[in-house]
Amino acid sequence: NEIKDLQRRLDKAVREGKKPEDFGDTSGPGALGYCWLYYREHMKRRGLVDFNHMLVYAGQLLAFEEVVKTIRAQQKHVLVDEFQDVSTQQFEVLKQLVDDSDNRSMCAVGDDDQTIYTWNGSTPNIFNLL
Repeated sequence: NEIKDLQRRLDKAVREGKKPEDFGDTSGPGALGYCWLYYREHMKRRGLVDFNHMLVYAGQLLAFEEVVKTIRAQQKHVLVDEFQDVSTQQFEVLKQLVDDSDNRSMCAVGDDDQTIYTWNGSTPNIFNLL
């Protein structure tokens, strides 16, 4: 199905940190960049956010020092269950929450033999990033 394929391609591009402009042509309905811009505007008009963009926006929000300070003041430890299903994008958000320079910690529990969300960017290699 072309629509599902397009959605998978858009999701993968968002997870990889790409932008609509990275796909060149944004001028016509057949171009991936155009579809992405249309989708983003459609979601914005309706006040909706998909899962991958929620992670992007969380990462952007955590780029503000005051936001990070406020969250870190409330949480000293982070527990992640089912760590084998964490994507690289999710791991980047976790790293922003846990900064080892001020005695924060993260406990990750998971089994690399049980990775089931590879379609959404998770990989057993995520354990190597700890």
